[in-house]
Amino acid sequence: MAVSDVAFQSVWRSNCAAEFSVILNRVRRRPRRLYISVDQEFCGGASVNPLHWPQDPENWYDYLSTFVHAGDVLQIGLALALEQPPGVPPEPVMARSYHPDTITFLLGHGHDLTRHKNEGVLPELACAALLRELPFGDPSVTWIWYHGDKDVAFLFKLLQRSGRLPPERHSFLQLVHDKLPSLYDVKVMAQVVQSGYKGGLRRPAGMVRVERIGNAHQASSDAILTMACFSELCKRCVHAKLLCRRGLLSGLEQIHPAVLNARSIDDKRQHMVVEVKSWNFDDEARRITELVPNNFSTIMCDVTLPGLSSPSLLTSDARREYELVKGALTQRVEDIGEVILGFANAEGLLGWGCLWKFSFDLGDAFSEDGMPTLKQQCAPASKFWALMAACGALHHPGTMWLSCHGGYGFAWMINFFLSPLPLPKKLDDYVQMRAALWPSLYDVALIAHWCADVQFRAPGCKGKLLDLARSLTVPVAEDLTSSSIDGVDRALLLLKCFRKVSALPEFSCVQWP
Repeated sequence: MAVSDVAFQSVWRSNCAAEFSVILNRVRRRPRRLYISVDQEFCGGASVNPLHWPQDPENWYDYLSTFVHAGDVLQIGLALALEQPPGVPPEPVMARSYHPDTITFLLGHGHDLTRHKNEGVLPELACAALLRELPFGDPSVTWIWYHGDKDVAFLFKLLQRSGRLPPERHSFLQLVHDKLPSLYDVKVMAQVVQSGYKGGLRRPAGMVRVERIGNAHQASSDAILTMACFSELCKRCVHAKLLCRRGLLSGLEQIHPAVLNARSIDDKRQHMVVEVKSWNFDDEARRITELVPNNFSTIMCDVTLPGLSSPSLLTSDARREYELVKGALTQRVEDIGEVILGFANAEGLLGWGCLWKFSFDLGDAFSEDGMPTLKQQCAPASKFWALMAACGALHHPGTMWLSCHGGYGFAWMINFFLSPLPLPKKLDDYVQMRAALWPSLYDVALIAHWCADVQFRAPGCKGKLLDLARSLTVPVAEDLTSSSIDGVDRALLLLKCFRKVSALPEFSCVQWP
């Protein structure tokens, strides 16, 4: 992408219809991936200090929503670019500036406020004729900002017919996740190149040697510079580091404890395990809902059901395997099941630096004389499934679940979800239900059978997790056995193995249908 090829086009009330048509034609008829860089110039309310820096996530959203609700947008800049196929000459980048209404901010940066008042595009018109027609929710479109928390909030304020942001931070972040599934904030990306980076757009531009065209605090010029910085930073960043920063907004990312307290799965210190009971479920649920929106979207899952033996699932008949699973589930001898979950990002960091252990009761929580039993402390099943859906862990292709010999455990969870109804009678119906709940589900034991590069050391090995780990040279204690390893260690080892095998050429063949 050559910044020198930029074509600027100012959009006012007199030419907005024609220019909106040009933009939408380009967006709708794009042959390749589209990149949209956005910059806005705005003014907050007189009672809100624009230099205030919130120190925790709750204060951040209170400040952000107050600032946006009391403010107005002066100018919007859009820069559009298409992914460049090999051997094709680059196309010019298109930049548009939209002047919605008169406000009194940025007077010293060359804005003609009289012209804004007389000729600026009305916000309602810009929203109805252009903004609502942009490809929100399309994962093939990458949205780019610089320090984008206020910009994104102002954009959503324009898009919401009520002109109000969601009342809660989680709802706002979920809106960002749904409408802008591929979002990058250049200020967050710049931290990969320079640790602890702080500053304005001029600094990352200097770091990657990109020159500005136009004046600072002009939205079109800033949008073009942001796009160019993004392009150069992508060339300098490892792909996993980019994925970890997708969707993170500068302003929140620096203060969010789920990010600040993240720990590597290779950390030698003992990982904290939080036992989730009925009394602390709501508090832990609030923490878990912060993870997927902050790119901790790889979920290790280990299911333990005492007193039950998992079927081998090594028959050549899938329907026979399914009958074995259903038969095993009818032989429950205990009504308490345990699920351990860990949420990691693409760099192998655990969100909040911990794992969660859920204990579930499928039986009666009271004894025969009506007195509460220990089972009453178990996590409530209905709230667990509601939490998984609310946090983005279910029904979302971008959220990846990992297991080892997980056919039995995931069938138990579905059975748990359907209770008191049984599992579907037909395998096809069950597979369809499982795929709807977990669109991206991988089993490292299944990977072992597909990947020719994985050579097991022990004769007669059946592909258990420890066998797979040792064959992949993942560090494992010599005295550790399948009977002595606990659920927490299995969950961590699961991710370590997956990170190794996901680099193998056969990896694309192993996702469950």
